[in-house]
Amino acid sequence: VVGIHGSMELMENWRTTLRLGQSRDDNDNFSSGGTFLSRFDTTRWNASWLNEMQLNDNHQLVLGSDYRFDEVGGTTDFLKSSRYDVGVFAEMHSRLFDNHFFNAAVRWDENQAFGEIVTGSFGWRFNWDYGLSLFASFGSAFKAPTFNDLYFKDSFGSLGNPDLDPEESTTFEVGLTGNHDWFQWEFRAYHTNIDNLIIWKFNPVTFGFSPENLNKAQIDGIETEIGAEILGWNNKLGFQFLSPKDRVTNLRLPRRAEKILTYDLSRSFGPLDVATTVMARG
Repeated sequence: VVGIHGSMELMENWRTTLRLGQSRDDNDNFSSGGTFLSRFDTTRWNASWLNEMQLNDNHQLVLGSDYRFDEVGGTTDFLKSSRYDVGVFAEMHSRLFDNHFFNAAVRWDENQAFGEIVTGSFGWRFNWDYGLSLFASFGSAFKAPTFNDLYFKDSFGSLGNPDLDPEESTTFEVGLTGNHDWFQWEFRAYHTNIDNLIIWKFNPVTFGFSPENLNKAQIDGIETEIGAEILGWNNKLGFQFLSPKDRVTNLRLPRRAEKILTYDLSRSFGPLDVATTVMARG
């Protein structure tokens, strides 16, 4: 992964930022004896332009666009070896009645493979005394299958699925946070409905994995997090309770954890940042 970005003040209340980047995923497959079998490579180019405009002390408008170009190559000839996605978005961040904060966003995408899609979100936060904040949000999302999902192939029997449809989802979330002198904490709960969820399932015949669309999925979650600085080190402990299930059969989604425990430890030494994360899933 490589990238570059630059920003500048066009006016006193208008900041613009340009980002460019590239990511690669190269996969060479060999037999158990070391003989080369196949190659599967994907490349993604990213470009984004962001404009942040401070309308006044209480309102900020954000306008932007981004462009993604994906390429796939290797020893196999693919029916489609490239595609683009171009998006345009707008966000409004506002403060009303002193302690109420609102944000609204809308986004339009044109995906070369799957057409046009419009998504959006709306959020609210209320800041109480004593460092407490209550928040809620609702949003929709769209996720196109990657070239790995569509065309991946390895020597162990795993195979992509070129007939996949994109995922579409809606999420509602509520939560409460606390920011105090010597520690911080957060509690949130969310409910997500997903149509055409892409899941990789094990094939007992080939002993490999292949992706497919799950018609209706639902993920309910409760997350808690507490953090504190101890002897100059930033400590953060988090726990998630999840209920990922098929809305048709009411069965648990495959390869999805129901409990996740994380511990993050980090510290800055001048220009150098040191961090580590431990995660347990079950």
